Amino acid sequence: MQMLTIINFGPITKFSFSPKRVNILIGKQASGKSTIAKLMYFSKMLTKWLTNFDPDMSNSKNYFESYSKYVKQRFLDLFGPTYHLPQFEINFTLSVKEDKHIKIGLHDQFLDIKYSRNLREEIESTLKDVVDFRKSQNNLSQGLTGLVSTSPLNEDPSILWRKIIEKANKTFCESRSPLFIPAGRSLLAILSDQLANVDATRLDFIMRDFLQAILRLRPQFNDSLENIEILARRTWGIQPDQERASLARTFIFEILRGRYIFTEGSERIYVNSSQYTQLRLASSGQQESVWILLMTYMLILERQKVFVVYEEPEAHLFPEGQDSIVKLLMLMSNIDDNQLIITTHSPYILSSLNNLIYANTVGTKNQEQRDAVRNIVPEKIWTPYQEVTAFFLDHEPTDICVDELKLLKSEAIDDASYKINTIYDEILAHDN
Repeated sequence: MQMLTIINFGPITKFSFSPKRVNILIGKQASGKSTIAKLMYFSKMLTKWLTNFDPDMSNSKNYFESYSKYVKQRFLDLFGPTYHLPQFEINFTLSVKEDKHIKIGLHDQFLDIKYSRNLREEIESTLKDVVDFRKSQNNLSQGLTGLVSTSPLNEDPSILWRKIIEKANKTFCESRSPLFIPAGRSLLAILSDQLANVDATRLDFIMRDFLQAILRLRPQFNDSLENIEILARRTWGIQPDQERASLARTFIFEILRGRYIFTEGSERIYVNSSQYTQLRLASSGQQESVWILLMTYMLILERQKVFVVYEEPEAHLFPEGQDSIVKLLMLMSNIDDNQLIITTHSPYILSSLNNLIYANTVGTKNQEQRDAVRNIVPEKIWTPYQEVTAFFLDHEPTDICVDELKLLKSEAIDDASYKINTIYDEILAHDN
């Protein structure tokens, strides 16, 4: 079981949790939701940074030292300098059984990242394999004569690389590919016609990765979502789940209220076969949600194992749209061993998720109830209570999972409504 523990970092005094398949962080602004989400994403990126390690970019033959410096820099990219911070402690427990953990804190006010011995040894071993592979590929590309290769590889490079990927996954006890969909997405939509000219080096690496993902994906959406699924079956070598893909398209249309097409270098929302609005001029709800919807659709088609952070998926959406987006995200999370974190301010997100949890609780009791609930809520979006964690963050994080009811305590965030209604009642008392 993996665990994240945070002590005195940012707005968080103390917090500890073991992530499940669906993880909800709800609370006021500046309460620590994004801090937790970014720390989890940071831990999931360690595998990718390991396999992407380039020995030519290292100033030292001590590859572990170079890798560790790179990881420190990515942490600083995410959270800024640490010299002005009080002492803090962040612990990632990757595996208790294998004694794999990472401790982050300060040493003489400088960022310090420590790896347990077992983990460090496996990182060093995997780094050696990565470096040897990259050197062998260089030899291969430089040594081809048209007849033979001077490559020292004794097996197909693609097979060997897959083995290295598997070893890296095992090193960090993580096989899911990470993706972070940040808040503030509408800015990229407003700049949609100039995205290729945006200086990505001025962005933090989360927004930079998000921008690059959009640029990679846009050309694939030059046709309808239905035809993209057909193309996937014919040319991608994968077989998407037809029912799941169809449900996804239904939810996407309910939210977007149109069809996204990238054509002639322009992002457009079509309301029918000929009428459209350019994305940069579309509604704020469409701008905020479009790349959540499209990226999630591609994840559903590809059926990859992923870890995804969704920041404020409800942004600028009417409550019905928020309900549809929860259904879409649960549709994706139910594939294989996917894991997601949702940060939100919205009580509607909790209420919608509660419906899907309750559907699973009732629908799995017996066949008669299963058939009845299926007619209300599609089974592919039912969400088991035991696979959900939820926390309300304010001064102290509060677990809002109610085991007795097998539901989330959505009224935990209704304090604002109570205060607003109290003010109204106080004014009403003076209305003679």
